[in-house]
Amino acid sequence: MDGQVIEHQTLYNGHPINNDTPPKVCENKFKLLFNSATTVTKAEFLEIPAHQFKFKSILDILNGNISHGCLYDVIGCLHEVSRTQKPGNGKKVVANIVLLDAYGNTIDCTLWDDYGCN
Repeated sequence: MDGQVIEHQTLYNGHPINNDTPPKVCENKFKLLFNSATTVTKAEFLEIPAHQFKFKSILDILNGNISHGCLYDVIGCLHEVSRTQKPGNGKKVVANIVLLDAYGNTIDCTLWDDYGCN
């Protein structure tokens, strides 16, 4: 094994721990700790479909051509950070941003908790 767990593998007897101590090799919140009893096996999860991206243009979203309650992937770039809020006094981390597409359309987004920090 080359040091990484990939899709369709099952990890037994490994321990997920917080990724806040060295060596920190990625920005993921957790890392896996392997011990002498840890095994990794190939697994088939036929009931779990492969991820399919649901791309929507910013213009489609602005025109309401979306289904409510669905998560969409949007192609755009960060145009502006309009407001941020740090945690404390019962408040959560929040970042309000504006995304811009290649046609000049913009959309306001609010990112909460881990998505809104740093």
